[in-house]
This record gives sequence, structure tokens and C-alpha cells, in this order.
Amino acid sequence: MNGPSWTGTYHERAYNLPGTDGQRRHIDLRRTTIGLLAENNWLKNESIQHLFRGVADACERGDANLIRFGYMNANELLNVESQHLVITDLIRQFELDGLIFLGWTIPVQGEYLERLKRTIRIPMFSIGKRLEGLPSNFMHGGYYLRKLLLHLIKGHGYRRIGYICPWSYDGRNDIYKRTLEKHGLFDPNLYVGESELKGLNMYDRAQRAVSILLDERKAAPDVVIAMTMEEAYTVQMLLKARGIRIPDDIAICSYEDGQRTRYVSPSITSIYFPIRELADSGTERLLEWIRTGVKPGIHSVAGRIEYRESCGCQLSRSLEEYEREIFELAKQNEEKDYYQRLMEEINQMIMTSYKSPSLLHVLAAGLEKLNIANCSVFRYSPGSRSFGDCLLAFETIDELRIAYPKPVTFEERKRSSLFPRNRRFTYAAELLHVADEHYGFMLIEASILDIRNYLSLASHMGTAMNSIDLIARLEAEIEQKNRNEIRLSQLAQFDPLTNLYNRSSFQEILALEVGKGSPFSLLYMDLDGFKPVNDRYGHEAGDLLLVAIADRISGVLDGRAIVPDGLNSAIPPRSAVFRLGGDEFTAILNLVGEDELKRLSETIIGALREPFDIQGRPVVIGASIGISRYPADSADPRTLVQYADSAMYRSKASRQRFSLYS
Repeated sequence: MNGPSWTGTYHERAYNLPGTDGQRRHIDLRRTTIGLLAENNWLKNESIQHLFRGVADACERGDANLIRFGYMNANELLNVESQHLVITDLIRQFELDGLIFLGWTIPVQGEYLERLKRTIRIPMFSIGKRLEGLPSNFMHGGYYLRKLLLHLIKGHGYRRIGYICPWSYDGRNDIYKRTLEKHGLFDPNLYVGESELKGLNMYDRAQRAVSILLDERKAAPDVVIAMTMEEAYTVQMLLKARGIRIPDDIAICSYEDGQRTRYVSPSITSIYFPIRELADSGTERLLEWIRTGVKPGIHSVAGRIEYRESCGCQLSRSLEEYEREIFELAKQNEEKDYYQRLMEEINQMIMTSYKSPSLLHVLAAGLEKLNIANCSVFRYSPGSRSFGDCLLAFETIDELRIAYPKPVTFEERKRSSLFPRNRRFTYAAELLHVADEHYGFMLIEASILDIRNYLSLASHMGTAMNSIDLIARLEAEIEQKNRNEIRLSQLAQFDPLTNLYNRSSFQEILALEVGKGSPFSLLYMDLDGFKPVNDRYGHEAGDLLLVAIADRISGVLDGRAIVPDGLNSAIPPRSAVFRLGGDEFTAILNLVGEDELKRLSETIIGALREPFDIQGRPVVIGASIGISRYPADSADPRTLVQYADSAMYRSKASRQRFSLYS
């Protein structure tokens, strides 16, 4: 691949079109847009910012746009196996002119790199590691590790040099082994392999390595070399906690340099990895490739070893230099602490938002405090995990919150002015997720803040969305459980045809009312003329008639039938009117006077004599009613039923329609 040979439609850009003179001509109709693929590795401290600033500075000088795409390294956060695949799918949604990345990240290893190349056919540039077929900037890490080992052996006379492997096996391990073997010093007991630390985070790795070397193997190293500054710092703290003096008893060295190694006491001898310089120079070379079509090659950037107190060296700096360095550090930390406290406040507000409207309101307030003018949140649409189908959930443009009259997908939104057209821009595109549970992504325009603040904001947004979804699912489950309980209560307590209480409820409620001791009457009713209607017009007509009868009875008895309490039910109690089965109905009444009961019975019978319209046919029926009273007739529920039933049959036999038990 000698240079770009495609035509872009986004922002009307075309590249390297054939000219009439046989040469390729270059037409640039918009700003170049560079993508940066980086790990959101929280524990690597300022390295994230140095990488970002190196790329951002070069883009600013070259008048190019920048979009940073971040993912969480599965080595650091367990059970996050798909991040590198998901971030690749997100990258291909954007019209980029080139992509720059750290060469050791998962998405650019082996088959994943081939997938990335197929997904986005644009110039790619590797930082920190040489990759087959790609231009890259790198540092000769092996050279500096060998130089450090020789310094420890020849400069300080150390013979027992412990080594904590990186996350996965790489060339540095071989450099360590070969260098020590050459001097007859290699001891496998001093070598802590990556398999022994698998699945541990950075601090746990350091703790486990110290335990392996000192407790299990009793290896007694003169010096321990760790591959990251956090591990080196942690090893030093652990050794000091054991009463071990640094470097008098055991010296410490780090392959990675940073504030943790510079300002700890004693300061730690480290290899300075020029990540900002690598990123800056690499971006500059990538931009040149895009604009000229001339593919760059492999380029080495120098690092250095910072010799400090932890290996036994004495720092050779004046008091004035030291004071100037401390002053500069204090100045940096003052600004850092201010935004860190602000971010803590905003993130706390985000994490206590348990409804989407509240979360988005807090986000808007937080963006204003952080002076972030442009931000968009896109959520997966229901039933889809395509970034193009993501729905716009939130957007501010030039600090104004924008509302759209209808749902807008990311595919639709990016066809309009999603990014500023009249100026250069720098954005962070961050996945919204908790582990492998994804919700969409967030676009944040980056300005003066440390990039880690934007990553923190996106991380807490993802966590808050996870909480909101969990609460919504829990509420839905509770609602479904309540509906199920209501349905079960409905089936257990009510007649499915008429929606009156059923026979089981009748026995329970009657026993409850007898237990209370207050007087009541039990009405027992049987329909006259129902069976011929059922036989003549069919069961469907009979069911419709029963429903209509139940409605009329309930209407007449409203306020006269008791409303039971004390039931174990998910459904609010209703008037105690029952269908026992077939054409038999009962009710428990709050009336006991003979005249009152007689008038009520006549009202019921009169209401039922009015014709029913069943499937367009007028149907007329009658009813026979029997009533027993508690406690006047009996204090036993079963006996009360027998007495009311007996009175009902007496009414039917005498054609009186209504009888009180006597």
C-alpha cells in the first residue's frame, strides 16, 4: 500500500486522483481527520495523557481534526473480553483519514489487525511497536533494559536481579535472560513469569510477585525490576512495610518512568519511555503520508535512563533545580486537584441519578461546570447493537442543550453537522459500558482538561446507565410479579366468567365474617328459566346472560353487600357477591331487618325480570331467593348456608320468590 487511493464522501474529500500528465494529483477539500485508538488503562497514570497530548499537539500544528477512541484493556479489568472488537466497530462508523495507535494494544494484534484493516481501509500508524507492513515509531526498549541491567551489574555490583514479567511474554524477557546468562547470573527463582500473575490487576501483581520472591522462594534478591511504574512503586511500598531498606537491602528499578517514580522517596531509577514524543512524531509522519501519498517507514525515537536513589545512585541536581521542579509539580497538581475535585462532585451526582431524565440533567450541569461546549450521547436502540442505529439521547451544541422532535439515529445525525465545520476539533469517542454490558457511546469535545477527566465522565455515565437499566429491569420484574400475583389472586378468588367472588372465596369470607361476630344476612339465589335459554341458544349465549345477570345483581347490592377485609389478596376487596357455579349466586349483606331484606329481594327479582338483550334476542328470567341471618339463625357458617339454601327452595316451591329462614 503506497498511499491512499479512495474517494471519501464525508465532508466532500477526495484523494490522489489521476492527473492528465500521468501523475497523481492531490485535492484536499476539508481538514484531515485522524483517529487515535488507545487503552483506557486507569492505572498507567499520566501515560494516557502524554499519548493523547502528543497526538493532539501534532494535529494542532498540522491543522487536523482528532477523534480519540478508548477501550478498557481486558488485562486490567477482568471479564471485559469484547472491548477491542466493539471499539473497532465504533471506529468504522466515522469517516477518518488515518488511524494511529499503540502497537501493543489488543485490537492490532494478529487476526485483529487484519480485521481492523478490512474494516477501515485507511493509512495506519503504530506507536511503540513495529508491526508487519505498517509504518511505526518505536523506542529500542531492549537496548535501554540491557543498559540498565549492565548498570546494576557493573555500576553497583548486584548479582541477584529479580524480574517481574509484563502482562504477556515479549522481547524484554529474552533481553533479561540473555544479559544475565552472559554474566553467569541468571537464576530462575528470581524470574516471576506472566503465568504466575495471570488475572491480577497491577497492584495485586506486585503484591503477589513480592510474596513469590520473598516468602515462597526465599530468593533474597539484591534488586527487583518491574515493568510499570505502578508495580515498581507498589513493590517499594510493600518492601518498606516489611522493614526492608531501599536500596540498602533491596534496590528497585522500573521500566517505565513517571511522577510515581520521580517523587516517591527514595526516587526510583526508571527507563524513560518517550510516549509523547513517539505520538507527536508519529502523528506528524501519518499526516504527511495522507497529504503526499508517500508511505513512511520505521523510525526510532530515543529514550533514556533516569538514574535515581532506589538503585543506589545519588541525584546530582542543585537545590535551585529541585525547588523549581517541586514548584512546577505543585502548580500542575493544583490545577489537577481542582478538576479532580470537580470531577468527583459531578461523578457523585451522576452515580446517584437513578432515572434517565435526572441523569441527563446532571450531565448538562456537569458539562457546564467543566466548560465542555459540545457533547452527544448515543444509546443502542431496542433490539439492536449497531452503532449506526444508536439513538441520540442527549446533545449540547455550543453549550445549548438541543431537543429533537423525533428520534434521531447516529447514522442520520452524522450526515448533518455533528462536528464543527468551520474550525478544527478534538473529540473523545468513549464506549458507555460496564464490563461487557454495552449501552452505546459518548462524544465529548476535548479542550484544556486532562483526557482522563473525559474518560472518567464517560465511565461514570456508563455505570449510571447500568444502574438505571438494572433498576428499570427490577421495577419491571416487580411489576410483572405484582401482575402475576394479581392474576393468581384473580384465578384463586374470582369466577373467571362473571368476575364475582367464587365458591372458595365465599367459604373464606363467610368464615371471616362469622369470626368477627357482627350481625349479617346470607342471601342465596337460584335463577329460574336459565337452563332453557342455555339449551336453546347455546353455551355462549348462556355465558353472556350470566355476565349480564352478575352485573345487575352487583348494581343492586352495591352498598348493601359487605366489603370484606382481612383477606390475603393482591387485589383490593370488593362487595361480597359470589357465583358458586352454574346459575347459583350468593351475597353477604349488612342488613338484618326483615322488612329491609324483603324490599331488597323484591328489587333484585324486579331487576332480573327486565328483559336481557342476548345476541339480539330478548331474554326474560326469574329468580328464587332464600336468606338466613347470623347469629339469629345460627353461628355456624355451614349451617347458615344450609338454612339459606333451604329457604331458597321453599321460595321456589311456593313461588313466593323470597323466603327468610324460620
